[in-house]
Amino acid sequence: MPRASDDRPPSLWRAPPLWLRWVVTAMAFAGAIVAVVLIVHAVNKVDPGTGGGAASPAELESANRETRIVVTADQAPHTAALRGGSSPRAAITTAVTADMRSRIASRRLDGPLDRSGCTQTGVRGATLAFRCSVVAADVTYPFVGVVDQDAKRTTWCKVDPAPTPGETIPVSTRCRLPAMTP
Repeated sequence: MPRASDDRPPSLWRAPPLWLRWVVTAMAFAGAIVAVVLIVHAVNKVDPGTGGGAASPAELESANRETRIVVTADQAPHTAALRGGSSPRAAITTAVTADMRSRIASRRLDGPLDRSGCTQTGVRGATLAFRCSVVAADVTYPFVGVVDQDAKRTTWCKVDPAPTPGETIPVSTRCRLPAMTP
């Protein structure tokens, strides 16, 4: 009668040694990690030369151009009639304060409005120049403006910071005397 060991089919493959099984498993995991890294890299399209996904120079220039357009619109001149009997300083302070209240009410800026004031900075004939400051929600917003007493008109502009350091976006000449800088 044959022995129990003889009942098993002959094995053509012997189990590999334990050390080889560990090496094959480690290589499989390393391959899986490399595949995941390559897939993530391809999906995110990360360019290592730009610091991990930073915008390209063309994208930055486009964003700066759009910001300059928004800043220019925000700095657009506003006018109001100069009411008889009111001082030029009071007229421009009232106009700038009303402008800020409107910006806060339309949620373009955070409020509440804390305080506002204007200081005369120059004069040319019947036109007086002013620099104003409005504080709303602990943020100070600068304005420049002129009061033309002959035309009975107050004109002012909000002064925004430039989109990039060192750059300036000048306010309209309607909001300042020709010799003034914003």
